Amino acid sequence: MDKEAEIVGDVRKVGLALGKVPGRDRFGKREYITAGGRFSQYYLYDGGRGWEFYCRKAGYEPKTKSGVSDPDYAERFRRACGELGRPPRKSEYKNYGLSCNKRRRGDIHQLYATIASEIFGRRPATATPAAAEKGEAPPDTSREARKSENVQNTHIGRTRRHVPPIPKNIRGKKWEQIGIDGFPYAPHHEMGVVAIFAILCSRGRLPLQITYVTSGTGTDGVCWDEEAQEEVRVEFKKILAKSSFDKSLGSFDMLVCWENRWPDFPKRVIELKGFVS
Repeated sequence: MDKEAEIVGDVRKVGLALGKVPGRDRFGKREYITAGGRFSQYYLYDGGRGWEFYCRKAGYEPKTKSGVSDPDYAERFRRACGELGRPPRKSEYKNYGLSCNKRRRGDIHQLYATIASEIFGRRPATATPAAAEKGEAPPDTSREARKSENVQNTHIGRTRRHVPPIPKNIRGKKWEQIGIDGFPYAPHHEMGVVAIFAILCSRGRLPLQITYVTSGTGTDGVCWDEEAQEEVRVEFKKILAKSSFDKSLGSFDMLVCWENRWPDFPKRVIELKGFVS
């Protein structure tokens, strides 16, 4: 069975279990996921087809939200610029209702850039008097230069802090340095994975914000996905391996691990080791 038929079959199965009648009832993506659907929202969008495609293939009318028009986004952006006195950062978009669907992101962000240019313009870089006397070139304020500076300031692979010694009386055997300020060694347990994940989220390396974490049974954590603008349930693992996995796929939307040894895992996986290598 190919991927499309498998997803369509699971959507129809879950819909029937919920009492949905094909050809008559509307079916929402959140309903499907909450009811224990096998495929996460990220898997549904893999390939660019999305929930609406599979829902209609299964015989249901998808529940969709009315989109925000370009003029509305433009007005929101202008209002945010007026309140801040500068263009809002991407991390601030949600505060002003500026986040948009992935499929529209490129066009909407271009709209924001055009409006910002109209309001604030572009100031050419000029050398300071002292620099001019020395024959130095003006500072590079281009987008790429700013991006490079930001990467240097927040790069996970670099550290300006002294790496502390390996702790005494701890049984950990492997003490691999990973270069993260505040967490310099690779995690030995699941809690270390949570700590590194929190650091990456706080630095904006991942478009997620942690809203709930627990060490008890059930859902390990809940995050707000800034790109999808919705809540996701998170499962944490030090190593994701098929032989040792014992969780129900319907109990979470995304899995965060230090190392992934299950390449075709059916849910979205964030392997932290890849971010610091």
